[in-house]
Amino acid sequence: MQLEFLIRDSIYFISIIFNLALGFFVLYKNIKEKINRAFFSTVVFLVLWLFSLFLFYTIESPLWVLWLGRFNFAIALPIFYSLLEFVIFFPQKNTIISSKIKTILKQWTILFFIITFLTPLVAKEEIITGIGQRETIYGPLFPLYIFHYAIFSITIIAILFHKIRKTETEKGKNQARYIVIGVFLSLAFIFTTNILLYSFGLPEAANFGPLGTIIFSSFIVAAIVKHNLFFDIRLILTQVLVAVIALILL
Repeated sequence: MQLEFLIRDSIYFISIIFNLALGFFVLYKNIKEKINRAFFSTVVFLVLWLFSLFLFYTIESPLWVLWLGRFNFAIALPIFYSLLEFVIFFPQKNTIISSKIKTILKQWTILFFIITFLTPLVAKEEIITGIGQRETIYGPLFPLYIFHYAIFSITIIAILFHKIRKTETEKGKNQARYIVIGVFLSLAFIFTTNILLYSFGLPEAANFGPLGTIIFSSFIVAAIVKHNLFFDIRLILTQVLVAVIALILL
């Protein structure tokens, strides 16, 4: 049992640190760019989701477990909206989704977040079945939550495929390919572990959900290294080399 908890805690720790480091690094390199800020927002919401999921399986207070469970469902909603903004701005903003539709989606996300977090309509009850074991009793709006997950996922992937076709440069196409693969694998993995298997009576599978965020971030890192996503990696390496040489000389 101790080994199981050690593995679980390690997965959460590595996922949180890896995603935070990547998010701050991307934001630091160009804080003025909307695409960098959108990616950072996505990472922040992902980390909040990871941290709330960790606390959900760690704390044994029934009241805290209930609110953490609802928050974990709710915080996934702004993740999707931030990810949608990221793919809209990538590699440059276009008019696939108008500002009016974006405003509606943002308002809907806020409203559904409030409903999910503050009411029993999505997660009605969270039952502690053992140490680190939980069972969720779903509310009447849980199918709508799944529909929201599916619609946003399909929209995000469809926009990325559109970007692959419309982007003129080969570098932009390659960046888009890495992102679409990372997004698809990540969403599919998290849906399988945290919703599908969880709903079929395997709640412990949700502890592997954080690995889905590492899948996404790993493809982002690969796109940065191989195709200069966000910035020219060669320039960064040059700066690092200069700094190392300066330290050695000092």
